[in-house]
Amino acid sequence: MHTVTRFLSVVTLVLVVSGCASIPQPLQGDTTLFAPIMANQATPDAVGLKVRWGGVIVSTDPKVDRTCMEILARELDRS
Repeated sequence: MHTVTRFLSVVTLVLVVSGCASIPQPLQGDTTLFAPIMANQATPDAVGLKVRWGGVIVSTDPKVDRTCMEILARELDRS
């Protein structure tokens, strides 16, 4: 019985560690190097670009056709 428990513990550990080793599917793919500070000077051709920003949402202002967000930007790292 002790062997089965040890085996299940090892399998669980491997699954947990392997889950942390890859980028989740929704976050995979190419993004544009477009810093948040650049958004204020963006031209119309920047609309629709995929970007990946990190930070904390400070406030939101829902409108009929869009939502404006104030974000405290943080640099992204491995975690």
